[in-house]
Amino acid sequence: MTRWSEIAKNKSIDDIKECIYSGYKSGRPFEAEKIHFIKPNNNLQVLDFGCGLGRNFRTIGEFGEVDAYDLPEMIQRLNETVSAKVARSVYSDFDKLKQNKYDIGFCILSLQQFEDAEELKQKIIDISNICSYIYIVTRSYMDDHLKSNVIKIIDDADAFDLVMSNLNHYDFKNKKDETHGLFIYKSKNCEGRLDIIPPTLENIKSSHGDFVYVSYARAIQDIKYFCQSLKDISAVAGIPRSGCFIASVIAHTLNIPLLSLEGLRFGSSSRPNGSRPINIKSGKILIVDDTSSSGSCMKSVKKIFGNDFLYGALYCLEEQVKNLDRYYSIIPTGNHTFEWNFMRDILTAHSMTDMDGVICEDWIGVPEESGGIVREDYLHFLENTQPLYLPKYPVYKIVTARLEKFRRETEEWLRKHNVQYTELVMSPYDTAEERMANNGFGDWKSSVYKSDDHAKIFYESEHNQALSIYSNSGKPVFCTDTLTAFGAMEF
Repeated sequence: MTRWSEIAKNKSIDDIKECIYSGYKSGRPFEAEKIHFIKPNNNLQVLDFGCGLGRNFRTIGEFGEVDAYDLPEMIQRLNETVSAKVARSVYSDFDKLKQNKYDIGFCILSLQQFEDAEELKQKIIDISNICSYIYIVTRSYMDDHLKSNVIKIIDDADAFDLVMSNLNHYDFKNKKDETHGLFIYKSKNCEGRLDIIPPTLENIKSSHGDFVYVSYARAIQDIKYFCQSLKDISAVAGIPRSGCFIASVIAHTLNIPLLSLEGLRFGSSSRPNGSRPINIKSGKILIVDDTSSSGSCMKSVKKIFGNDFLYGALYCLEEQVKNLDRYYSIIPTGNHTFEWNFMRDILTAHSMTDMDGVICEDWIGVPEESGGIVREDYLHFLENTQPLYLPKYPVYKIVTARLEKFRRETEEWLRKHNVQYTELVMSPYDTAEERMANNGFGDWKSSVYKSDDHAKIFYESEHNQALSIYSNSGKPVFCTDTLTAFGAMEF
């Protein structure tokens, strides 16, 4: 790591901070990374590997006493700062560090700085002998001339097992771009405490299979990378409805015409007057969808339009690659949902869902009854509340904290709005007071969800309840209020 040795030796503290944390000299605070998914604790043995000037000491210090390691030149500069006093010990000699054992090692934007893949691989093996877990935040590639993938090197070292990640692990291993990810691994060589990572996170992969969630933000980022392989197309049309979103971003990014399938079929596609100037060029038109899983939709479209077009999808299952002219990424499991079509995909048949705040507007404010007397405005709400996310396919189970005595009104509303479901599960308590006394919201819902192996995902409106359901069940939960997926690999 010659470059960082030279930076540490020859630059001022402010210049080093700028190298570590781009934007510091223009006013960006030299602040620590937020730590996710580690259980609150203050008595762990913690290692900051590649500590730099110690910007993460105080954050990771919340989990226990911190030892720090970096290159000799960087440790010398660290000792010039007040941050050095926060660490218990600082090391520049890895042979001395190897005498210690740690519950968890934090490698925050440090592994990507290696300049030799074999050196990184060996260092990962060495770390596995002293750290029970490692928490990694990294760019996809390291600083060698081949731009080797950091996570692939870790996996090839065969010293750690992946516990969880915030991005699709399979996809990240094949990247060589600026994508950053968070990964938590468990050592194969250093036994330690088992209570550091919430057990539900460790068990999701083995007990319930991989579950993939794609957000709007992630999709737009992926579309922009997808466009690098689409520069030969002359226009784009989306397969309704989800494909239209993909096509619109492609058209905007490449500055090419956005067409409709109806217009292509009947010859009425035209560019609206007053839109910005666009690139008019020769080349085939791309017909695109968000995903290709079974391939049935794409097959139907091909039957109509024939071989004069290119056909593509942003994401696809591996078995559909041969049926597409263009695709961006392979989804490793059919068990997935997207932010733009939750409650409107076939996963609904395996879903449990809250009622208020998901299928219909929520009752907000005062309890629905007091002293056994039901509020008149609550009865009006039950009859007239507005729909929100009406499912396209039959729901497996609707699990609602509404009291059982309101079943008739609830079933009538669902019938009125043509919501199909297998079962309506309502709160077992007689009164709102009894329900509150027994924490009959998130805890009750999680018990229903956990005991049902057919249910693959729970849709919940309220954030704290969603977190409770996820923590207690260990199964994926999607919060419709915050658009947060708990227990999913975010693609």
